[in-house]
Amino acid sequence: GLAQERPAVVDALLTQALADQLHELIRKHGDEQVPFGTCCRLAHNHPSGVAEPSQADLRITKRLQQALELIEVRVLDHIVIGEGDGTSFAERGLI
Repeated sequence: GLAQERPAVVDALLTQALADQLHELIRKHGDEQVPFGTCCRLAHNHPSGVAEPSQADLRITKRLQQALELIEVRVLDHIVIGEGDGTSFAERGLI
């Protein structure tokens, strides 16, 4: 059903949007403009209040890591925020 299809659609849209932004950054400034050793942390909330990472979270994190590797940006962590709680991918060994 739609509930099962939605994560794949959202995953694809987010990945394409990030790829487009990275392409534009490199087109505008050249890949030499991205400082070596740059890193980031990702975070998002779950409106359900449950901080447990979903399969879609795992997939998009892997795709974001791959996309960011193209410009030598390392993902240090991805934190899923729930109601009064958070789950760190790094602490769970998922990154």
